[in-house]
Amino acid sequence: MAGTSRTEGLLLLGLGFLPMARAAVDTCIVYNRGEEPVAETALDEGWGWFVVVGFGLFFTLVTIGTTRAEQSVMGGSTMSSEQFNTGGRNVGPGLTAAVIVSQWTWAATLLMSSNMGWRVGISGPFWYASGATVQILLFSVLAIQVKRRAPHMRTFMEVVKARFGTTTHCVMICFALLTNCIVTSMLLLGGASTISDLTGMSKIWAAKLARDEWCCSSDVAVKGDGHYCRASTKDCIDVSETEHFESSGCDFGAGERCVTSFLTMGSPSGLLFGITNIVGNFGTVFVDQSYWQSAVAAKPRSAVRGFLIGGLVWFAVPFCMATTTGLAGRALTTHPELGPAYISAAASGAGLTPARVLSKVMGSSGAFILLLQLFMAITSTGSAEIIAVSSILTYDIYYTYLNPELKSSRNGLRLIFQEVVVAFEESGRVAVSSAQALLDALVTARFFEKSVPVEEMGLLTNALDSFTVDGSIATKDVYAALNRVVSSSGHEGAILLRVSKFFTAVFAIFMGFLAVFLQTLGFSLGWVYMSMGVIIGSAVGPACLTILMERANGLFISAGAIGGLVLGLLGWCIQAQLDSGEISYNSLGQDWPWVVGNLCAILGGFLISLVGSLIFPDTTFKWEMLNERIPLVDDIEPPKDDEETDSKLSRQVKLAIGASLVLTFVLWCSGPCPCMERPV
Repeated sequence: MAGTSRTEGLLLLGLGFLPMARAAVDTCIVYNRGEEPVAETALDEGWGWFVVVGFGLFFTLVTIGTTRAEQSVMGGSTMSSEQFNTGGRNVGPGLTAAVIVSQWTWAATLLMSSNMGWRVGISGPFWYASGATVQILLFSVLAIQVKRRAPHMRTFMEVVKARFGTTTHCVMICFALLTNCIVTSMLLLGGASTISDLTGMSKIWAAKLARDEWCCSSDVAVKGDGHYCRASTKDCIDVSETEHFESSGCDFGAGERCVTSFLTMGSPSGLLFGITNIVGNFGTVFVDQSYWQSAVAAKPRSAVRGFLIGGLVWFAVPFCMATTTGLAGRALTTHPELGPAYISAAASGAGLTPARVLSKVMGSSGAFILLLQLFMAITSTGSAEIIAVSSILTYDIYYTYLNPELKSSRNGLRLIFQEVVVAFEESGRVAVSSAQALLDALVTARFFEKSVPVEEMGLLTNALDSFTVDGSIATKDVYAALNRVVSSSGHEGAILLRVSKFFTAVFAIFMGFLAVFLQTLGFSLGWVYMSMGVIIGSAVGPACLTILMERANGLFISAGAIGGLVLGLLGWCIQAQLDSGEISYNSLGQDWPWVVGNLCAILGGFLISLVGSLIFPDTTFKWEMLNERIPLVDDIEPPKDDEETDSKLSRQVKLAIGASLVLTFVLWCSGPCPCMERPV
């Protein structure tokens, strides 16, 4: 049969035995069938348990061991609240880029991008990759502004609280937590479905065990060791999976004409997907606490380079994966006689295209490396999400509303220090010869809750020596040295660390139940992915204006987030009603309702916030106030680099703006336009 020979040619082409050639399809093939062939798993169920349990335990032990070794060799102390949530704020550009690639490589990166390659051809993978790369590049601008204007920050909502008060703070907390829940849901939905398709393992058990591995490795993930290991594994597998396939045809399901559009950028459905993808991913970056946390963890001079490098490196992951497996999957779809390798629209929408393709082309070895790669994607992003949620619950809810007394006790100790130091300072400085007398007076005034150990006194002496200039020390440096070195005076950090770990477990348990609930309702990965911009896109504009616009008005920041959500839901439902005559799961899951809903959400939220702030600006706030309003844990100042002056950071801002805009133009305009009618 001619069809059989074309398929064999594609598979041999993918394995490298034939030179590159373009297969021509003269007629459209209708592949909708009453029921798809009975699928057989490429691997035994035991392999699923081996990867989910065995590799999960292995990488957990490796990352924990790496962190312990670092603390031992480099003389680090035990894990603190600051390190748990911010990685010590000293992560370099390479590790920052690795973290970005790792946490931005979702299960959807591997599965949803391949689904779009299957649906619309080469334009799907390109718009997925470019549409999700630009957000990381543009976020570098916000990352460096955070380092300039709010170096005390641990969560982005702390900036919102410091600027706009309780109401806006609560609104943005809801959007941030909703973002984390949506991202985590997609990880579990897509990952569990593919693991089940490859091995026959229960979807519920796959989701629960992946969730448990997040919890086990979450205390080291933010430092980057776990992200680096997993990113390296996924990148190596990406290279090993890369095959070359070419095909052409049309997509009846998307309403396309019968043209050979699979190898060009001319797919209408691909362009509509690109718009939806761009809007949705703005929400999952700009409103996701994990990316703000990566910005906080990076050194000031590393923030811009780390995000730019990470964004560009990540582009290759979905583009490579989706072009190969997506087009090969379309070739398999045109021949249902292939049996279990046949891919229906429902199977592709559930994220099963890579599993079916690699199982057919590479056999059990292809299925295994996809299984391992997918598990690394789920756990790396999942651990970032669980740390992000833990930070929000700890600092923005527990520390701010549930137990504000922690701050009150610290304020009392600060008053004790200020009263005692008056007798020893002159012109804001304390003579070195008076340091011991000052410490004795602080002990008498009960500044320390218990006697200071000898080894900590030695560390304090060294710290004070480092601040000494011309035989005296600035009073603020004395206070900073006391809080940083003398652990016996700091109890906030210990309490918050325990609370952070508690909330990691709480969120993990909650997501286990949510994953089962969504699977029971029948939500697919593709439906959730395309809908996320409608739900969280309205908070993108308010989040950006919070850190970029000095005169932003808190009332309209809240109104923008909520109003944009209402407009997005209305646009989504109205367009579905106009197109299909009903509002249902299927009608809401069409291209135009998604496009309209996403655009209404992001543009509505941005315009309400911007126009309201321009008409009624907040003239009382200045950027200098922001950092002072964000509370410090145990009054310990974050580490600072004296070389990172405001003028140097301003140059980094210009670099971020220039580089991100140029790269955005290349990815969205100059790259795809020449390929609209010509094969790639």
